[in-house]
Amino acid sequence: MSFIRISHRLCMVKNGSLPVARALHTTHISSDFFSWFKKKKAEENEAKVPAKETTELIKEIESGKKSKSVVNNQKMKLTPENFIGKEPAQLDRAEHQRIVSEVKFNSWISKDIVSNERRLDELLIESYNESYPGDKISASSDTKLDAEFPDLVTKFKFTKYLQAKSGCLISDYKLTILNRPSQYKQFFMDEILSGKQARYKEAEPNAIHLTQERFTSPNIYIIPDIDVKSQNKKYRKIMQEVRLSEAEISRRAMEDAARS
Repeated sequence: MSFIRISHRLCMVKNGSLPVARALHTTHISSDFFSWFKKKKAEENEAKVPAKETTELIKEIESGKKSKSVVNNQKMKLTPENFIGKEPAQLDRAEHQRIVSEVKFNSWISKDIVSNERRLDELLIESYNESYPGDKISASSDTKLDAEFPDLVTKFKFTKYLQAKSGCLISDYKLTILNRPSQYKQFFMDEILSGKQARYKEAEPNAIHLTQERFTSPNIYIIPDIDVKSQNKKYRKIMQEVRLSEAEISRRAMEDAARS
């Protein structure tokens, strides 16, 4: 048996005659002797699981039979250490990595990018000799490099070999306007060796690089490009200022709370 004390008071409004009821006020449940006796009796009447010998438990486990104690032990807390196995996302990622590792990719382009004019001249000679089997050259100053490609097949072989060995891809637009091997050298000198193309990637939307010097009209303004390194540096500086500002606000709040 339990007792709950409930107090219910009425108060009068000064400028009115109607009574206003206050909210109910309850206190915590206070158990009496009979409640304690009832609980104690229920604990004594609870079925006790008899202890079993180790050999008997082993036989039950081997036979697949589950005892009551085993069933009770199956209720575990939902904590990470009580879970066995991996998450579905981890399994999918591992399976994807396994599949990718078994695929043989044809890496036709070199990872080493041409970095100087001497190496570029060597690649031009190799590309010419590869695409012109019956006509060989040995110097980058040979006048044969100034002649136009005889057909598209020769141009394709020359371009493919030069891209594969130089590690640089040439855009479709450049492939359309470049008609002589010597023009390829000029393109590499202006775009690759000068470092101009290092600012962006041809496959990305921001591949067009514009400068204010290219436009003389006063109503055209080009926003200067900001490289990734500068962007990250500025971002870290802003985040540091934010953290310092938050720390200062927290310090002042603690001082005000201590004074009050």
